[in-house]
Amino acid sequence: MFDTWNQKLLELGIPRWNVGTHVVEPLMTVMFLVVLLFFGLQGLLLLGFLYFVVKMSQRNTNTGPRRPRGPARPVGAGSGRRLGR
Repeated sequence: MFDTWNQKLLELGIPRWNVGTHVVEPLMTVMFLVVLLFFGLQGLLLLGFLYFVVKMSQRNTNTGPRRPRGPARPVGAGSGRRLGR
């Protein structure tokens, strides 16, 4: 759905632009302008902060290979004697 909106906005002439290593899609540009009109500079700063927090958290979730875990054991396996023996 968002890809379709971004494509339509690109066709209307709203470009993608870069902020450092981040690409700002046309939909985000329109949302920045709407927030600026309704909430002013404070709302725009809050939205920008949230945008970068989300981008950074998405980038840091796949930081590298995970350590392999040993074979899974059933809960309680090898943890003492069985009852009734």
